[in-house]
Amino acid sequence: MNVRIAPNKDAQVVTQLLAGEPVTILSSASEQFTQNGWTTNWVKIGFEKNGKRQDGYVWGGVLGFHALQAGDVSFVYAVVKKEGNETEGSEKYRVEIRAIRQQQIISSVTTTIGIGAGYDTEAALYGNLGMKAYQNVIRLDFPLAHVVTINMRFVVCGMALNC
Repeated sequence: MNVRIAPNKDAQVVTQLLAGEPVTILSSASEQFTQNGWTTNWVKIGFEKNGKRQDGYVWGGVLGFHALQAGDVSFVYAVVKKEGNETEGSEKYRVEIRAIRQQQIISSVTTTIGIGAGYDTEAALYGNLGMKAYQNVIRLDFPLAHVVTINMRFVVCGMALNC
């Protein structure tokens, strides 16, 4: 992910971060950018690189939600694309979960949800829940107006991936 000096896709890239590297959101810029039908703000982030604390700007659409840890594998999820049209009542979001080991994406799965995708989500990791063919099951909740909750369960890593 490119980290820029200013909240603009044409701004100078000051460094790059790898998948799964932790960042802290310091502030949200007023500038927005649209990619894959998804419009969101640029955000100022803080991070550590080469032992030095740094900051810069990234487009909010490249940031993942919660990092869940299972051994040496982190699971991160994010909305990666807006689909459909809100004026026609068919607004949908593509959500991707990535399994990351040593800052390398080793597995991913995507699904489309029909309502209320946003930054107010919850996630939990449940091991294999007795399913011998899998190692990890993730439960994601996407609340809608804090009243209705959509529960989704994704099996992300199978035994063949050794994650």
